[in-house]
Amino acid sequence: MTFFEPDWMNENEEAELEAVKKETDYSKLCKIAKNASHYLVRKEAIKKLIDQSILVDVVKNDDDNTIRKAACLWLTDQTLLADIAKNNCNSEEVRFTAIKKLTDQTVLTDIVTKKDIDPSVREEAVCNLTDQTVLARIAKNDKNHYIRLAAIRHLTDQTVLTDIAKNSTSKHMRYTAIEKLTNQTVLTNIAKNDKDMYVRAAAVQQLTDQTVLTDIAKNDVYEEARARAVCNLTDPTVLADIVKNKKETCKNVRWLAANKLKNYDDKL
Repeated sequence: MTFFEPDWMNENEEAELEAVKKETDYSKLCKIAKNASHYLVRKEAIKKLIDQSILVDVVKNDDDNTIRKAACLWLTDQTLLADIAKNNCNSEEVRFTAIKKLTDQTVLTDIVTKKDIDPSVREEAVCNLTDQTVLARIAKNDKNHYIRLAAIRHLTDQTVLTDIAKNSTSKHMRYTAIEKLTNQTVLTNIAKNDKDMYVRAAAVQQLTDQTVLTDIAKNDVYEEARARAVCNLTDPTVLADIVKNKKETCKNVRWLAANKLKNYDDKL
């Protein structure tokens, strides 16, 4: 450091960092954020910036991707964040950071429904959506498989989830919707009637009705469904029947029942 250089231009990173922490002159902090030689020093200066135009300038123009992301974390202006999320093509990570800070449902919907935006960016935007009507439309109609799944995971509307779980042509969509269902009648219907073994098993896993679980554990055609049913059974008499049932072709089903029975006996 020369006689005329400020402390934040010290070659010693720790000395620079301490100088920035004490700095209160806003114009100097802006300069440090853009020009300091050490990454941590610039990042510390960025924490003290409140001017959204300065922060967005760093996000859009800085050469260091980590610094751009750090500046983005301190942005609050929804319009600026939306612009970065839609148009900042130089860094997917920075775009994701902007999307995570977006709360405006209209902007998020716009990002998700723009087909020319990178699918991974659209999927990230879905994760911040709360509008159930929009999520339902995306879950049922978007052409991208992963975006539809992301929308289903953020749905809470049981009517929409039931429709997807019962009627979607994709077993992956049905499976994902089932994981969020709570209606025991609907789950029972799916557990007994869906054509896919794993979808049925997913529904069984959500069941609590012991009578229904007993029926599935003893009679379902799919061993995966029977096994899942056994896992949710609590009646030791029923479990003992399954262990003794020599007609049960799947050893794993009987083993699960025996193991649960043992655990039950150990607690007595």
